[in-house]
Amino acid sequence: MKMKRAGGKRVVWLGLAVIVIVFVLFTVWDNTRIVTAEKEIELIRVAGGAEIRILHVTDLHEKTFGENQQRLADRINRLEYDVIVFTGDMLDGLESTNTDPYFDLIDRIENKDHALFVPGNSDPYSYVLREDGTVEKSNFITEMESRGVDLVESVYSLSHTDGFTYHFVYFEYAIGNVRQSLNHLEGGRIDVGHPQYDAYLAHHESLAEELEFLGRTGSEEVVIALNHYPVQDERMTQIREYGHLEYREFDLILAGHYHGGQFRFPFLGAPFIPEPYFHRYGLFPPQDRITGPWQYENTKQYASAGLGSSGPVPFLRFRLFNPPEISLLQVNGAQ
Repeated sequence: MKMKRAGGKRVVWLGLAVIVIVFVLFTVWDNTRIVTAEKEIELIRVAGGAEIRILHVTDLHEKTFGENQQRLADRINRLEYDVIVFTGDMLDGLESTNTDPYFDLIDRIENKDHALFVPGNSDPYSYVLREDGTVEKSNFITEMESRGVDLVESVYSLSHTDGFTYHFVYFEYAIGNVRQSLNHLEGGRIDVGHPQYDAYLAHHESLAEELEFLGRTGSEEVVIALNHYPVQDERMTQIREYGHLEYREFDLILAGHYHGGQFRFPFLGAPFIPEPYFHRYGLFPPQDRITGPWQYENTKQYASAGLGSSGPVPFLRFRLFNPPEISLLQVNGAQ
């Protein structure tokens, strides 16, 4: 009888070991494959006839897919799109110099006719204060732009073959969030008394002038805001209430940041996302506001689950039941 019990325990432990091994192997495989999420988004205030394909890439976090990003680049190069947008967190920290994963990807992407970037919270600063007191774009940005990807500070306009003009704007700057804009400068090391303050202020004033058209767009103009952080309903409402910010009728907002929750569970979704505008600061969030499309009044929004992972604990920096993702969006006018 004891021998049977001992044998039964061995079978149980062996079964558990097999389950753990299979789970680990699946998770490793699931973190290295690439999913292309193809979605159709119908805009609300834009007339029928508008039709543009946008490839949305976000939250790489220095992750690699094949040698020199060849697997990821091959996947992208098989797709047809009009614009490719990178919505931040390509690197893994403000002080990181490991630009190879991002730049290798850019170098291998074939269609960069309209390639746009807005920064995330873990990307190097877009502007730096040099030792001689001048303010200029950081090496990270200049090297990126030399590879064919433009930093969107205010607006990038594209006259498309469908007869519509698409204006891609940086969300934070378009609503007048000067503090966020000043964060583009290394460490925020500039103030009213600094000798370069006037020049830097003039630069931002010129950017603001470029956005004056937002209040008078025509029927064949589409405004698409790029942002790293998704803009939840609560924040949209606050923007309307704050006198120092300006609410805009964006047609579409594209964002990342959440990683789709990073850890997801079958049938339950993500138990947490980093979002201060939610109750419990993102614990047990509404699942329809984590990834994919949603709507606030006349504004559509799409949050991509992105490619990489992050977190303060190294051994937890992986995705669970949540494979890396790029998003191919077919954006159409109202039917």
